[in-house]
Amino acid sequence: MIIGRAGWIGAWASLIVAPFVEEVVGVEGSHRRVEVCTQNAKHLGVSNVRFIYVQPGMPLPFQDGSFDGVIAASSVEQTPDPKAVLREFFPVLRPGGRVRIDYEALGRYRNGQEREAWLWEFGGRACRLMLCDRDIDRERVRQCSLTFGMSGREVVARFRGDGEGGRPLSFDIITTPLLEEVRWAITDARFCSLSHPSGRTLVSWLRDIGFREVIPSHSGAWFAGQLFDQLGESRRPRDIEGVDDALRPLVRPVIQMAAPTDLDPMITAVK
Repeated sequence: MIIGRAGWIGAWASLIVAPFVEEVVGVEGSHRRVEVCTQNAKHLGVSNVRFIYVQPGMPLPFQDGSFDGVIAASSVEQTPDPKAVLREFFPVLRPGGRVRIDYEALGRYRNGQEREAWLWEFGGRACRLMLCDRDIDRERVRQCSLTFGMSGREVVARFRGDGEGGRPLSFDIITTPLLEEVRWAITDARFCSLSHPSGRTLVSWLRDIGFREVIPSHSGAWFAGQLFDQLGESRRPRDIEGVDDALRPLVRPVIQMAAPTDLDPMITAVK
């Protein structure tokens, strides 16, 4: 994907885009990710990319008109104020610059996945329970992370109250009284509430901000993956430049094809 002379993109994807542009700046809200991506760039010999830390919710430290393109993949909705982040994109773009947004809307979780619970075990005698409560109509998610100083097997048995058998662990059986009973084993507790705007909301925000064109469109990545899989082994390119040469002419029209906003598609906004 080409994003022009200089592009700002999330750090995790910067090394993929770097071969096709003059300069890429990866922005991250994690000091550790900045360090890892910097090390990976050096290891791969990629010299036209740099990574910076920006605290989530803070203004971008760039001059107006610094970039030809911005790519935000599953990142805007992870910030304290997604609309404020979109506003930050506008001034740093040159006239005609583009924003390409991939995001996690909540419509996919309707009718059965509004509330979920997961349990991860680590370190033998420790586990982490994640509770997720999605308010789809209000486009918000509440998440609670609890770390226990006991094995996942013990935690599940206490919540189910029936040893090895019975109902599987689910959001509905984790009640406040049961949490009070195991409070002594909780070593860490974290809570957050996030806004997960739908495609319709994002389109409205981008227009309000001043982008002259907002295009909900189909996924070029999905199309490229399908096309690549159809190529025989002998016809598949052997390097990233070859892949780009083979797929770009076909993917370019796809990402310009309008998609219904009800599908929460990827969005391109043009300044």
